[in-house]
Amino acid sequence: MMNLNRPFILLKWAQTNDGYIARSNYDSRWISNSNSRQLVHKWRSEEDAILIGYNTAKYDNPSLNVRNWAGSDPVKVILDPRNELDDELNIFNGLGKTVILNTLTDEVKGDVIKIRLESKGFISNAMDYLYSESIGSVLVEGGAKTLTELIALGLWDEAKIFNSEKKFEEGIKAPSIK
Repeated sequence: MMNLNRPFILLKWAQTNDGYIARSNYDSRWISNSNSRQLVHKWRSEEDAILIGYNTAKYDNPSLNVRNWAGSDPVKVILDPRNELDDELNIFNGLGKTVILNTLTDEVKGDVIKIRLESKGFISNAMDYLYSESIGSVLVEGGAKTLTELIALGLWDEAKIFNSEKKFEEGIKAPSIK
């Protein structure tokens, strides 16, 4: 947001009826339904960037594009502090700009841009970087660690939460907003 010198930050997640965002093995398919997934694609088309953390990139292997809605794909932003993601992941498919925020290296290879940020205050530094690149809005699709950290730092403006009737009974707890 312009007056906060950071992007508008929209958090999104789906959670089970018993409060989990994924199973213990990181599997989160399919907590939500096809209608909610289509709605998420609409939201993606309305934002400048979509942001996920390392675990979501590694375990969900998302494409982070707009497939089920007409519109432009947002810039893909991945928090990968140790720069460890496998180049074979869907986020590196060459379709659109992908920004990897890390603490080790600056590098540009085609549409993949790696940006080195200071490790102290990494999440805040990430938002500062995005703002400096004229990213006005970010849809954060997880995972739990990234969402929880943004909530704890007060770096969010809106949250859209899908609540499912499904139960996992154990797994990775969904973020909590007080």
